[in-house]
Amino acid sequence: MSDEIAEPAFKVYGDATILENMVINIENSINDAKYPGYSDTKVQTLLYKGKQQAFRNRDVISYSIYFSYENKVNKLTFDNIMSDRQGHINYLYVFKKDDGVYLKYYGVESNVQKEIGPTSGITIPLDEYFRENNILDEQEQQFYQLRFFNFFDPNLQEYQLEPLNKITIEQFKKLPLEEKINYDLPADYLRQMNLPEDELNVLLKANQ
Repeated sequence: MSDEIAEPAFKVYGDATILENMVINIENSINDAKYPGYSDTKVQTLLYKGKQQAFRNRDVISYSIYFSYENKVNKLTFDNIMSDRQGHINYLYVFKKDDGVYLKYYGVESNVQKEIGPTSGITIPLDEYFRENNILDEQEQQFYQLRFFNFFDPNLQEYQLEPLNKITIEQFKKLPLEEKINYDLPADYLRQMNLPEDELNVLLKANQ
């Protein structure tokens, strides 16, 4: 991977006393050539309790940043629209306000002084995050808990087909059949979606 095509490395800035009690995990999404319209994802730890990790990726289409401060959490998601801009950077600024922590992203150098960039909501308790986002399934809650608090060694992570979740399933089920076929999803994914039997059979046959 050459420097010319790699994304700039992510860097975290903020009060050291805050960063020492934080975990920041970044989920990268890229297009999957094998399954058109469906993403491959990889989660890498950027900050683990004060210690920053170094990594660079390429061809990322969007980022989801899961972060926790002490026992509170939140998430910031944005598209990678700055990759072709002059002065492209991947800076995350952490700041404390109203007894909670926020995350702000700067994608180009010129936006730093202007303080322009996507900003997260305030950190909240994990159970409150689950309620606000209607995350009721125990397996899905475990999925999020790992992303908020676990360490994902950047050197060991590989891209995998994005895991199914309730939102993804609901969005897929709303699509017309001809569009569902274009996704060419694996059979085990299709069987988990509780699709009508006749529709499921058509998709399984089309994906053989």
